Amino acid sequence: MACFLDRPLTPDATEAVSNHCSFEQMRNNAMVNRVAHCYTDIFDLTQSKFMRKGVIGDWKNYFTEEQNRAFNKLYNKKMQGSGLELIFEPEEIDTRKNDEGEVTTIKLEN
Repeated sequence: MACFLDRPLTPDATEAVSNHCSFEQMRNNAMVNRVAHCYTDIFDLTQSKFMRKGVIGDWKNYFTEEQNRAFNKLYNKKMQGSGLELIFEPEEIDTRKNDEGEVTTIKLEN
């Protein structure tokens, strides 16, 4: 984000942002994890937390193959041209590189 905004960050600021944006920090922040402001017409937190495990690929425990195909179709349509690439499978971690050959994704611990 800092590069996109053309605002360089110091190593300390980068570490602070990284910590603040970690899954654990976000899961424990009621303003982020939808506990404080849950959309009850969309989310039923008695069935599942908004932020479940933070494990890449865990969606397979919740989606059927048909739901996955429908999601992929809608996702690809809505995200076309955005340049945003999300990781949906563990095998995709650390495989995406920019023009300089640098990895552009962050490896998450399972």
